[in-house]
Formats: sequence, structure tokens, C-alpha cells
Amino acid sequence: MACRSLMPHFHINIYNTLVETWETSLIIAACAGYIEIAKLLIKYHAEVDIQDIDGKTVLHYAIDSGEKEIVKLLLKNGANMHTQTKLGISPFMLARDTNLQIFRLFLERENVLV
Repeated sequence: MACRSLMPHFHINIYNTLVETWETSLIIAACAGYIEIAKLLIKYHAEVDIQDIDGKTVLHYAIDSGEKEIVKLLLKNGANMHTQTKLGISPFMLARDTNLQIFRLFLERENVLV
């Protein structure tokens, strides 16, 4: 698989975080829109709800980056849209305020008529 051959090149390790920022490999893949790498990381048990030093999850980062397909992948794999940052902002709230397309995904997931 092409993604697997890229992993050593990009020094991707699902068990470690970048010490200064607490960003995981999955957060980095989500921000960049690397869906195949994100799928591979999740397949090998990358934690979809891990929080960085500010309490942001992978979903927060994917929403900030406008990565709708990554958001779909994370939701499919059990990511919690209600986990709050240290400032009390959940991915649900963030999407509501910044990205209506992704917010619509959340509403559909919650079985709210849209």
C-alpha cells in the first residue's frame, strides 16, 4: 500500500506525540487531508478522541482545516463530537459556528431533521 511506504518517510508513529504541541500523527494527517494515512492510522488503533495540550481533538483540527471527508471518517470510527476543549468548545459547537457543511453532518449523525 502506498501509504505504508510513506510512513517511514514522514516519520509517522501512532504511539508518539510531538512533545511541544501534543499533536499526534492522526491530527497531522487530518489537518493535511491525508485520508488514506488517517485510515491506516485508525486501522492500527490511533486514538480518535485523544486531546492535545489545549483539549482539542482530531475532530476539532479536521473542522478547523475544513476536511469534511476526514470528519466523516472520524465519526464513522467513533469520534465524540461533544468532547470539549479547555475553553469549553466541542467539535459540534465549532462546526456550528464555522462550517455549516460539517455541522450538517453532525445534525444528520444526531438524527436531527435538516
